[in-house]
Amino acid sequence: MNKVKWWFVLLSVPFVINIIVSVYIAMSNRMPDFIGYLSGTIVAAVIVYVCFWEIIKAVSKGTMQLLKIMAWGFLAKLVFVSIAVFGGNFFDKFNQFYFVISFFVFIMLATIIEILYFYSLSLKKQ
Repeated sequence: MNKVKWWFVLLSVPFVINIIVSVYIAMSNRMPDFIGYLSGTIVAAVIVYVCFWEIIKAVSKGTMQLLKIMAWGFLAKLVFVSIAVFGGNFFDKFNQFYFVISFFVFIMLATIIEILYFYSLSLKKQ
């Protein structure tokens, strides 16, 4: 398995953790919390995988291109999360707190994995 596929597999670890927590919340019969947590997990997963894919494509183009993609990716994350949270207000069974917690946990764990990826790239260049 090449390194890029390996890092995509590692990015699945936060997804699996959040799915396990979602199942636990669903088993405790708290449907609004479950919907909020699961939707936060799905939104974060989509954003992280798309941004990671863009970063992989930009790595060969240089540091400035990579920084531009990361900056635009951050803005896109903010806009996408805002739309998801405010759009969730129209549903009765949606807990914003659990959405934010799920999103935050996923993004933080994925950021650690992405930093390790960048570190491995810098070690490779030395």
